[in-house]
Amino acid sequence: MCYIFRVMRDRHYKNLTRIYINSQDLKPEDTHNLTENQIHYLRNVLRLNIGDMIRIFNGNDGEWLAKIISLSKKNCKIELAKQIKKQCYSPDIEIIFSPVKKRRQDFLIEKVTELGVSKITLVKTKYCQIKKVNIDKIKLQIIEAAEQSERLDIAEINEVKNLDTLLTAWQRDRKLFVCAEKNFAIPIADALKTVTKNDKISILVGPEGGFSDIEIEKLASAKFTTMIDLGKNILRTETAAIVAISCFKIL
Repeated sequence: MCYIFRVMRDRHYKNLTRIYINSQDLKPEDTHNLTENQIHYLRNVLRLNIGDMIRIFNGNDGEWLAKIISLSKKNCKIELAKQIKKQCYSPDIEIIFSPVKKRRQDFLIEKVTELGVSKITLVKTKYCQIKKVNIDKIKLQIIEAAEQSERLDIAEINEVKNLDTLLTAWQRDRKLFVCAEKNFAIPIADALKTVTKNDKISILVGPEGGFSDIEIEKLASAKFTTMIDLGKNILRTETAAIVAISCFKIL
């Protein structure tokens, strides 16, 4: 009976709207003000009212049940009731990719967040065609994907780096797996055999035009890298990222 009650309770909570708030600490009976976009969403899209319950999380203190105690066009205050999920964190898997066109990059950010990467890093390579990247917009996309996918933490987004800078500052306790269509790359199934659950993993996916020969040489010669092959077909950047992360997530 206790198990059945818990399942019914959890299902009831899942029907409640889920909102991320940028707060350092969550405690019972604390009150928090929501942003203008959140107010518009709750008030005009969902048609919620004072007294309605929502779920909130901040990426560090689990998930909480909260009550709307005031709501107007420009203000919304919520009061925390109780914690309904304890905090847990995604595995230490980082995706590194060269910026791609908007719609494809939006899709990539959404899906890798849903899959549970802990870090997202953008890297400039020789054949990268995108010159400007809006990091603030990517942060909002990560938050939205986290809200919808029920994850409790927020993936870290790093500023755009050049490939040389990335490799020079590399932490030697991280394993870097490079998706490359070259003869010396090993099948990803073989690469998975070299990884344990405690390993820190980074996956690098190249731009639409692939890596240059010089970049391939630099990557292959680094002691912390493993060149991996995702199969016979040539995959787009976003497809390669999703395939690689999905494989490493099964560990």
